[in-house]
Parts: sequence; C-alpha cells; structure tokens
Amino acid sequence: SVTKLVNKVNDFQQSRQGWPLPASICVYPNFASVVKEARKSDFNITVVAACFPSSQSFLEVKLRECELAAHPAGTRLTDYQKCVRTGDIDEVGDPSHLTCFEMLGNWSLGDYFKKDSIAYSYEFLTSPKWLALDPRMISVTVFEGDESAPRDEEAAGYWKENGMPEDKIAYMPKSDNWWAAGPTGPCGPDTEIFYWVGEGLPSAGSNKGTDPDNWMEIWNNVFMEYNRIDENTLVKLPKQNVDTGMGLERANCILQGKTSVYLTEVFQPIIKTIEELSKYTYGTDEEKDKSVRIIADHSRSSVFILGDQRGVTPDRVGAGYVLRRLIRRAVRHGMKLGIEESFLAKIAATVVDNFKIAYPELEQNAEKIYKELTAEEEKFRKTLLKGEAEFQKLLPNLMTLYGDFPRFGRFTHLFQGFKVNLIA
Repeated sequence: SVTKLVNKVNDFQQSRQGWPLPASICVYPNFASVVKEARKSDFNITVVAACFPSSQSFLEVKLRECELAAHPAGTRLTDYQKCVRTGDIDEVGDPSHLTCFEMLGNWSLGDYFKKDSIAYSYEFLTSPKWLALDPRMISVTVFEGDESAPRDEEAAGYWKENGMPEDKIAYMPKSDNWWAAGPTGPCGPDTEIFYWVGEGLPSAGSNKGTDPDNWMEIWNNVFMEYNRIDENTLVKLPKQNVDTGMGLERANCILQGKTSVYLTEVFQPIIKTIEELSKYTYGTDEEKDKSVRIIADHSRSSVFILGDQRGVTPDRVGAGYVLRRLIRRAVRHGMKLGIEESFLAKIAATVVDNFKIAYPELEQNAEKIYKELTAEEEKFRKTLLKGEAEFQKLLPNLMTLYGDFPRFGRFTHLFQGFKVNLIA
C-alpha cells in the first residue's frame, strides 16, 4: 500500500541518517514568497532550486552562502510531499504521466555523492529488506556528455559496481539527463532509474535508449556538480549535492504489478466516480479511457492546488492560469464523455475523501475547493456555449476566409478566446 511504501522510504532514509523535513506547500504565488520561505528555513540551494528553478539572482546568493553555511537539520534530508508540474501536460492520459504526484525525496548537501547515492538507490529498490524488486527488470540512464560537460562514466561505473549489466545502461543527451537551475547557476548530470513494464522479461540490450516504450521511470538522482558561469564555462561546486525524487504513484504501481498508475487505489475511487457521472465503463474504449485519465489527473491536481495552504484561484496569469487550464481541460474531456452538467465538485469530494488523512488541509478547505471548481466550470461552459453559437453563424464562411486550420485556429483564439489545443 501507499502508506507502507512511504514508511519504508522513511525507515530506509533514516537508517542512512536522513533527517525528515515537514512537507512544504506546493503553491508559491511568486518568487518573493519562495525567497521568504527559503530564508526562514535556511534552505540549501538544492531545495530552493527544486522549488523555483528560475530564480537566478537568489540562487546565486545562496550558492555563495553554501560555501560556508549548513542546513540547520544537517547534510542528509528526506521528505514526502505533493507536487504539481505541468511541463509535460500533453503526455497526461497515458498510463504513467501525471500533473500532480506525491514525491518521495532525499538530499545530500555536500555529504555523500554519486557513489553512495547510486548504491543506496539500488539497495532500496532490490534488497529483500526493502522493496525487493527484480534486478532484471531495472535499467538506468546516465548523461552521454557534450561539448560543455564530460560523459558521466563515473555514474555508469558505480552502477556496474552494484551489478547493473552494461546493456542496461543507456547514455542519453542533455535533454534527458541534465538538470539546471537556469541559463546560469547550479547544474549537473542525473541518472534516472526505470522499471520494465513490457511483456515477460526485457530482452538482452533492452533499455530506455533502445526500447523506450517498455520502460517507466521511477526514480531520478540529480547530481548538482557544477556552477555554470556562462554558456561555455562550468566550474565544480565547492559543495556537490544530490537531489533525488521517486514518484510515489509509479513506485506503488510497480510494487502492485500494475501496468498503469490509474489502476491502483490512488486513482480507482476517482475513476469510479467518473464512471458513475458519465455512465461509461473504464477499459472499454481507449480514446474514452484517455479522457477518463485526464479528468482523474486534472481534477486531483486542481483539488491539491485549491486546497493548499496558499492555494491560488483560477486566473489569467501565473499559477492561477495553470489551475484554470487544468480545470477547463477536465471539463472539455468530461463533455467528450457526455457529461452535460457540472461535475468537478463531485469528483473533488472523492479526492478530498481519499487524501484527507495524509493532507488534512484538503478537508479543511473543502468548501472553498467545491465553490471555486463549480464557478470556473460554469463560467467555462457559458463561454463554450456562447462560442458555439457564434461558430454556427460564422461557420459557412470561416473556412473560405481563413483557408487552413492554423489560420482558423488563430481566428477562434483572437475573437472567441478559444485556444487551438482546445478546439482541435
């Protein structure tokens, strides 16, 4: 179960002297609030960068401070908290991608580095005392190197020392295996850990690089090794840090032998509510299944955002726009399933009930969550109805006037407020 997994992670990290941090908020309205929180808790640069990676000026200050200052809780930290990330929102709807996930994280702040980080990760995943995963079902990626940074043979070597076969190690480009705070500042290679989700056992030579569709990422170890001065200059950090993150939903899915995070207890109550509202049975049509998964993910994300200690509300800019987009995509996919009445508040009630023990703030803010979801959903439905009526009037001439779909899409966005990815 999820609880057992979280407990095992905490037990393992504390056996390695990891100090547990309280879960922090997942919504920062602006960078100034990140700075305030970071200064209040004296967060190390690793933690701050993970919270708000675009914050260059503050990161540079913290970088200098990190040469001397130490985190008050020590050099080995661990935590468990909810996260919202929409950078790969277009991937949501497949079996594993989520905009909202629970992150099992740990940090080494100038303490151990690649050798111990890799050894600890592999031990936790494969040891009978911990998760006892089959080593044959695990593969990894490391940074392949480029003109500015060397191939990470060091990380690859440590994987081999721990028993990872060479054909299960894929060397990947910077777009896959490099973390950076921004154009300048802290950065470094990472090594990602994958679990086999294909049929049977992986064949010889199968890894994320050669067989990407059959491997699901479950853990990422970021090695904050360098400080980027400019486009062509990297220097070693005086304190080299490790920042790892394991997605709770994916790890739980693997441990239960499931092929999708949506088949676990994390999402099944939400999906059952969607089934009741749509009169559609999940698992009978792949296109509709994708809509169900998007609704389940986006509604869960919206609840976590609205229920956060500093939860924002739907808006045209910033975090509020992210929330608005999530809500409206969920509504649109609900309409694809034939749900004609407002429904998000009903799904939200299931989400709150499912997560209120781990995150009591959701129940405390439940009325606000339902109210905001309903208001935004009704507003969007009115916009759609108004736009649809206008389309009916203009449709006979639109395609003639605008010729192709991209130009038609620009028209609808400019004059009706509809984005191309909504009407497509």
